Amino acid sequence: MSVPRMRVLSAAVALGVAATFAAALPAAAAPAAAVPRPSPSNEGPAGPPALMPNGRVAAPPRVTAPQASSTCPAAPYGVYSYAPGSGKTVALTFDDGPGVTTARILSILQSYGVPATFFNIGENMAASPSLVRSEAADGYMIGNHTWDHPDMTTLSASAQAAEMDRASAELHSITGTWPCAFRPPYGSYNSTTESLAQQRRMKFWTWSVDTEDWKADGSSSSYWVNRIISLAESEGGVLQHPVVLMHNAPSGDPATALALPTIIKYFRDRGYTFVDLAGNTTPQGWGSRQASQAAAQASGAVDVLYKAADTTLGHHWYNPRNGWHGPVSMGSQVINGEPSVITSVPNTIDAFWKGADGGLWHVYTTGSGWKSQQPMNLGTLGGPPRAVAQPYGTEDVFWKGTDDQLWYATFVPGSGWSSAHSLGGDLASDPAPVASYLGAFDVFWQGTDGNLWHVYQTPGHPWSAPVNLNVGTLGSGPAAAGQLSGAEDVFWHGSGNDHLWHTYYTRHGGWHPANDLGGDLASTTPPAPVTSAPGTVDVFFAGTDGSLWHAYTTVGHSWHAPSSLGMAPLGSAPFATAQPDGAEDVFWRGTDDHLWHAYFRSGWHGPQDLGGDLYPMP
Repeated sequence: MSVPRMRVLSAAVALGVAATFAAALPAAAAPAAAVPRPSPSNEGPAGPPALMPNGRVAAPPRVTAPQASSTCPAAPYGVYSYAPGSGKTVALTFDDGPGVTTARILSILQSYGVPATFFNIGENMAASPSLVRSEAADGYMIGNHTWDHPDMTTLSASAQAAEMDRASAELHSITGTWPCAFRPPYGSYNSTTESLAQQRRMKFWTWSVDTEDWKADGSSSSYWVNRIISLAESEGGVLQHPVVLMHNAPSGDPATALALPTIIKYFRDRGYTFVDLAGNTTPQGWGSRQASQAAAQASGAVDVLYKAADTTLGHHWYNPRNGWHGPVSMGSQVINGEPSVITSVPNTIDAFWKGADGGLWHVYTTGSGWKSQQPMNLGTLGGPPRAVAQPYGTEDVFWKGTDDQLWYATFVPGSGWSSAHSLGGDLASDPAPVASYLGAFDVFWQGTDGNLWHVYQTPGHPWSAPVNLNVGTLGSGPAAAGQLSGAEDVFWHGSGNDHLWHTYYTRHGGWHPANDLGGDLASTTPPAPVTSAPGTVDVFFAGTDGSLWHAYTTVGHSWHAPSSLGMAPLGSAPFATAQPDGAEDVFWRGTDDHLWHAYFRSGWHGPQDLGGDLYPMP
């Protein structure tokens, strides 16, 4: 039997909230089209808190100073209840989590490519830190909803501050990030609450659409599902910028999860753009989940690095505001082979390569200029490095050692780079790493027996021993791509028919048999796969006709047969990168040794000559 969540605020408190709204300062955001500000006094309680493994409610962290971060923009004074952005925008928000339905809500949001904001309670985060990390790693905005959901108007200023600071400290201890938004429990607050949030660089949010989903009290009946949908549509559909209040309590809100796809389709069909409360139109958790010479950020920025004709590191980059730039030389160090380029947190780009001395070299930027090129002093490499990243800043670099084993080093924010470690194996090809769901890495290679091998690591566990996937003999080294859902796709050149071959993994279905995707690959260089929008995988290769070919799949659909993009001639195998909104960029060395480019934005465009003088093909 579920524990009732149906407590309500007293009439006095509700009137106090209304009075506070009436006294809101002019600095507060003005609602669109003079729609009157909604009263948020009907939000329900959070319900019983989540319990720690010991069966107790989490104890609050000890906090001795206000918790705020310079990474959050300065917060204006005032209360906001309408979604940011121009045109018609809608913001989905989920209070009181994390809980039983968090994973289901995340899965739905990912499948539709929709951003959202989670206002979590501190004590619930402490009890379910893995769910909080999933929200952060998947790129969803996380706000502060206090430590244990009190009515803030009943507390002193110091007690209100402690509620905010304890929740912020807990979020930071779990994800390394700080909340830039605050929502008061019950929508109840006073001028002290507003001032304290502003001092902590948290923008103050209520809502303009109340689905009253908490009243379902854990039920999944069609009555409650339809009621939630009806309130979201009737209240939100008449607004230009609705902020929709839903819940995600520890005990679960199954009716909310069941209603969510219909709510998303309703607003999408009516021309609304989904945003989080920072105004982002796509989830911001985006890292380089497959190895490439190019790295695209969620912002639309793209960086491409390569071995230039003078054997040093060359660089082209794309800024969404003013287009392509380069070529630019990145330094005087000679590079051996092509670099591997990744992005992890926003504005951070790392490039790795094998130096003339045989060691691993590194250069990076965090958005304020490139640092100098540095040796990593990890010994001699037997092949070029291949790197991937998680969107919370963890980076892993892999290479074939001089002993033909798989070696790696890892970077953890706050801890720095590890030493080099061997993962074993007997490699006949360069490794093909992927990053998939939070904390999960997988690395593939062609073994000396010609088969596809891999090692993997999942959160909280050490690396596995090398495993043979038994998909038959490969005609090239593999290439691989990972997705936030945990899905992984591996591709290779067939051993007898020059076709593109493929196997894939899903978290609930495991590994699937190898399948022949067709095509006619020009060389035994591995193909170039990417993932972009959820469920979308695209793989590129040079065809025997010298042009750029690809095969692709989208969520819910089978693979499309390989087809030519009509761009030729290629002077090298292609490499690619992608963005979470579905945009894709493909690059290759032209027969003139220039960098060439094609891109997908609601259709394919190109080819485009970006210039430069790339190292000639052997």
